[in-house]
Amino acid sequence: MAAGTVTVAGSALLVLALGVLIRFGRVTTLIAGVGPDDSPDPSVVDLVGTYTILVGLATGAMAVLTWTGDAGDRLWIAYTAAIVASAVVLVGWVDRAHRGIGG
Repeated sequence: MAAGTVTVAGSALLVLALGVLIRFGRVTTLIAGVGPDDSPDPSVVDLVGTYTILVGLATGAMAVLTWTGDAGDRLWIAYTAAIVASAVVLVGWVDRAHRGIGG
């Protein structure tokens, strides 16, 4: 395996593990507020955890494609754009849910 593939695979495992920890309630302090009564809503914790798991799985898929040589520049650009766009939407949704707008 090339060094780049190992790096992407390691990143995928790290993000996936973090997502599982968040999703199943072990690391909610990563997304909690600053005040004592500012804990996130359970639906927000579930959403952030599930999103993180999906990013980990997508990164794992990119590791496999890198290893097989099928991950070209266009695919990496599309992957990056999708992750950034979905993260922006997630932040907006969480902010709206926290303020009680829609949801």
